[in-house]
Amino acid sequence: MYHAFVTSHPLYEVTDEDLRVLILAWYRRVRLANQAHAEAGSHARRNSMLLGIPAVTLSAVVGSAIFATIDKTPNRYLQIAVGLLSLTTAVLAAFQTFLRLDEQVREHEVASRSFGAIRRELGQLGAIAHHNREETESRLEKVRERYDQASAASRNVPQKIWDRLVLQP
Repeated sequence: MYHAFVTSHPLYEVTDEDLRVLILAWYRRVRLANQAHAEAGSHARRNSMLLGIPAVTLSAVVGSAIFATIDKTPNRYLQIAVGLLSLTTAVLAAFQTFLRLDEQVREHEVASRSFGAIRRELGQLGAIAHHNREETESRLEKVRERYDQASAASRNVPQKIWDRLVLQP
């Protein structure tokens, strides 16, 4: 039966060098996740502003135009322009609400901070890995659990951000 050959531990003796290689590999992956979530949060914040600022500005223009023409009979073109601006404002606000960009910003910032804390812990662990092997293995197991939790709890990062970060030297 195939399952008889699956073990939870490697079939070879794990050395201190293996632990250092593992810590370095995890450090690089966590650093990448930390950077990716920070960049995704910035990207979502920028998009939120690109939708929000015009929506607020157009809303103010529409409101001013309506109050400016209360006592007068506005010409037809002004009515059409104000109507189109009002519609554009509603569409921008709807996009901002539908995309939940502010929520994306918060979630990516939380994920970035989580991965940053894990990265710092791995850096510290790598510096002392040769001192006490059992303690290193125990702490590494706890780091793995936190890493798994952070990965499961975090929102996906857009693929173009991952691709750009992975291709950086």
